[in-house]
Amino acid sequence: MKEVSLKRKFLVKVILNKVAIIAVTVLMTTNCSSNADRLYPVGENRSRGYMNISGELIVEPTYLYAYYFYEGLGTAKRHDGTYDILNARGEVEFNLAVDDIERFREGFAAIEVDGQWGFINTEGSIVIEPQYRYVDGFSDGVSLVRRHDAQYLYIDKENRNIFGSTTFSRSYPFNGEYAVIYDYDEGEYGVINREGSMVIPIQYPYASNNVLDGLWAVENIEAGGTDFIDVETGQIALSVPYEQTGDFYKGYVPVRNNENGKWGMLDRNGNVVVDFQFMRISAEAGDDGLRGFEQERGFGRMTHDGEILIPAISTLYVSFKGGLARIIEDGRYGYVDMNGKIIYDEDVLSRSAVYSEE
Repeated sequence: MKEVSLKRKFLVKVILNKVAIIAVTVLMTTNCSSNADRLYPVGENRSRGYMNISGELIVEPTYLYAYYFYEGLGTAKRHDGTYDILNARGEVEFNLAVDDIERFREGFAAIEVDGQWGFINTEGSIVIEPQYRYVDGFSDGVSLVRRHDAQYLYIDKENRNIFGSTTFSRSYPFNGEYAVIYDYDEGEYGVINREGSMVIPIQYPYASNNVLDGLWAVENIEAGGTDFIDVETGQIALSVPYEQTGDFYKGYVPVRNNENGKWGMLDRNGNVVVDFQFMRISAEAGDDGLRGFEQERGFGRMTHDGEILIPAISTLYVSFKGGLARIIEDGRYGYVDMNGKIIYDEDVLSRSAVYSEE
């Protein structure tokens, strides 16, 4: 095991997805890494380890915290304040002592040391020295970072500003070919492309911070609704009489009815395809390609076009990761697979000598 000593201090927050669910059949394809590339955190209190997708305990519950796997690597915090990076066989690749760490994206993970953010690679080596106030994970080779002078810029994996010396007073991560920027002096938003060209001039005081499906949602203050602008033409592709909306994904968008306060979904032609019955529908799809929704009974999960897959009987948000979704049913933590089969932590941990000794 390789030791990477950066700093012996680590502050982390964990929010376990809590969900109560009935058995449902889920037919979908996720965009997550394959099941062979990941393990799943199990345990409670101060004893956490990992199981595989079949419910077999792979890593004994000896960690203070255990986090989800991404790109074949998982992070687990040890009781000494450092934490291990594990592979899908449950083996420790290296150990880190830092203030904070994010998930791996495109082979890089953001780390914080003494209030400065940088990046390591999958071998634990620092590839971009901690120097920024904020960093976002890499996507298509680009990361959004914020300097300590409050300026934002987009860097490549060699830590070069992809737009030369150009910086922004506020900007958002690229989503595909486009990114939303904000001018604090003007108090307005615009859109740039990956060449740094302004495709939608800075002129909108209220707008989404994402461009999805080639459409950008901006508030139409005079009409009391929302316009969706085609970023390729700069023209309004769709106007709807709803002030609150999400972002388009695969041709569908969640919107809030101004009259009853409920959420539904529209297609690209503005037709209502999901009735206004939800307290909330998530603005964006998750890693599993699904949207979360909320009703009086709790949270659930639906497809991009509104088909309910997980009923709204959960207490907190949940999403599938590589074939399993974290749940809590009648006070019991576990996972549900896409066929509705539930694997409870207590059953997995009963096979652990460490856990049974506590």
